[in-house]
Amino acid sequence: MQFLRDFQRHGIHLAAGERKRLVAISDEMLDVGRQFFAGTGTSGRPTWVSRQEAGRLGTGFACSLEYDHMHERAELDPYDWAAHTLLQQHPEECVRRRIWLSQRQSSNQQIALLEALLKLRHQFARLTGKANWAEVVLEDKMAASPENVMAFLDGLSAENKPLALQEIASLTSLLPSSSSHPHPSIIHPWDRDYYVHLAAAKSSRRRTSTSNNLSSYFSVGSCLEGLSRLFSTLYGISFQVETPEGPDEVWDSSVVKLGVIDEEEGRLGTIYCDLFQREGKPAGAAHYTLRCSRRTDLDHDMLDWDFFHHQPLDQPIIDHIFPDPALSEPLHTPVTTIPGKPGSYQRPIVVFSCSFEPPDPVSRQPSLLAWPDVETLFHEMGHAIH
Repeated sequence: MQFLRDFQRHGIHLAAGERKRLVAISDEMLDVGRQFFAGTGTSGRPTWVSRQEAGRLGTGFACSLEYDHMHERAELDPYDWAAHTLLQQHPEECVRRRIWLSQRQSSNQQIALLEALLKLRHQFARLTGKANWAEVVLEDKMAASPENVMAFLDGLSAENKPLALQEIASLTSLLPSSSSHPHPSIIHPWDRDYYVHLAAAKSSRRRTSTSNNLSSYFSVGSCLEGLSRLFSTLYGISFQVETPEGPDEVWDSSVVKLGVIDEEEGRLGTIYCDLFQREGKPAGAAHYTLRCSRRTDLDHDMLDWDFFHHQPLDQPIIDHIFPDPALSEPLHTPVTTIPGKPGSYQRPIVVFSCSFEPPDPVSRQPSLLAWPDVETLFHEMGHAIH
């Protein structure tokens, strides 16, 4: 039945001429859609920030950008870390507005592709007897119809609107007043991230001043020890703090290297913990993989080797990189065995980054975490262990 329904959705019941037209529309949709989605991550209009504006976030941030000498401006990708930092932390509304608008503007080519894709989807829907593309997409989904989707969204909106209004009210209390507007009440779209960041910082300071007794139990070291005990109890996994093999292994002296040890299988991998904020480091929490885990003894290294040597020397492998047999050699991957399991394995290496207050080197006070910071630490460590 599923196969039959799928054939019907794609016009098996249509006359020969209409089927042919539907196939042509489907092919064109795939092509246009591929072009459009390939450009979605790079379609924002380039934006800029002046050296003076960048200086409002500190010399470290300002010096991390490259400026043209004529206008003293740095061109920015609207989606990179610098643009997001400005949107979240810059005190001037005009700067935040410039960044926000650049993130929501596309090239004429991208707009033309989107309009073409929408027209093709509408043609497909009408040709298959549907009123619109939403009916095509939802036909075999749990929601079943656009009406059900809208009812679901309207229900969510009704439930969450009072909470959203409360949050907006708390943010508007942070708006700067003036003689002409002693009680400002508008949070513009480009102001949201800034005032959310401001409110979070204010709340964090308040919790720090009123909850020192609680935070004193949550030093970074004790939280990592607690995580190690938790994982040991649940999964038989523990952490072992290790000394980097050389100064180039870590990118900052505050980065902690942890070996992840299983009580039966031995070493599982490595986690680098970049936990503390510092000048020039992007704010927020993130996790990413440097090297994945995989089984290696089933690889066919010589096939890669033979493939490389059969490449035409006058054609680039990728971009502007040409094959050079004189300099090439097989890729040697560090591997290990696991007790009780056949084969050899590549151990994973992962990193997670947070923006906690660093320890005080003068008073030797450790980094103490508020409860939301503890939740963040557990959340990111969950990603790393996974």
